[in-house]
Amino acid sequence: MKGLYLDDKRNPYDKELVVVRDFKEFVEHIEKKGIPEYISFDHDLHPEHYSKYMFYSQVEPYNALYDHFNYPTGLHAAMWLCKLLKSESGDFPICNVHSANPIGSSNIFWELSNFYVSCGKNLDMITKNKILHT
Repeated sequence: MKGLYLDDKRNPYDKELVVVRDFKEFVEHIEKKGIPEYISFDHDLHPEHYSKYMFYSQVEPYNALYDHFNYPTGLHAAMWLCKLLKSESGDFPICNVHSANPIGSSNIFWELSNFYVSCGKNLDMITKNKILHT
């Protein structure tokens, strides 16, 4: 299975997955190679995502922080993918969210789920927190 694993630190058990470490690599890989059959998403892709989440999670809703990030998160990658899928005809990838950030993980999962449902796709194509890392 041709697939992509978006994570800044971890590596997948499945050695056939291509690892991309940030939003830029994610976009570049898909623009160059096309949409893979499978994508697994991490949410926090830069140290600022960890520190801002830890500091502000008690002060304001986490969703309010997305506008303050200098570096895109896995949610931004999922949103970019949905926009791309909307503009292209072709197969939708099977997606997994493996992030350890519970709020970020849910945000990615719901972004993908809402998009897939709006396109008439089966939600069985999206899983949450399937362990694929070492």
